Amino acid sequence: MNGRTLREDYVPSEYRDNISVPELRVTSDHYYVLGDHRSSSSDSRAWGSVHRNTIYGKAVFVYWPPDKIGPVPGSGFAPAGGCEIIAISDERRSR
Repeated sequence: MNGRTLREDYVPSEYRDNISVPELRVTSDHYYVLGDHRSSSSDSRAWGSVHRNTIYGKAVFVYWPPDKIGPVPGSGFAPAGGCEIIAISDERRSR
């Protein structure tokens, strides 16, 4: 990434792969997304970058690895006393 190899020590060795992809410049309002199970994920390595207006979800909860289970910091997710449903308006989806 940015001319340097990205170390991903958090990805277990059995889930890593040795695929090398050509350099790609991710343009404004686009994202390069990677699956967490690299050796079998279908992600930007296969289909390229993703435009911002096609992303309408938000990570709110971590479930793996088990020692990190819980809300994503700053996500607004509050599981105590039940689950809070976060609605995303059509206006936000069109961004």
